[in-house]
Amino acid sequence: MVVIDCYNVIDDDGSAPTVIVLRFPQAEMDALQASYDPNSGTSPSAAVSRPIVRDILDAVRAATPPVVNPDPQ
Repeated sequence: MVVIDCYNVIDDDGSAPTVIVLRFPQAEMDALQASYDPNSGTSPSAAVSRPIVRDILDAVRAATPPVVNPDPQ
């Protein structure tokens, strides 16, 4: 990935990637880090990670314009 500036990022294949900036309150990040075990393949649990990933996907979906097919044949 090449970061040209904070507005122009080009992925290795030349396409524009989805860039996501995450911001957590420090107390929430401290709690996530405290419950995370990097040596366990099941950490963090689905109960912890799924709500975070769903929030990320909802935000990307809301910010991404729908794909319009210019030639609907």
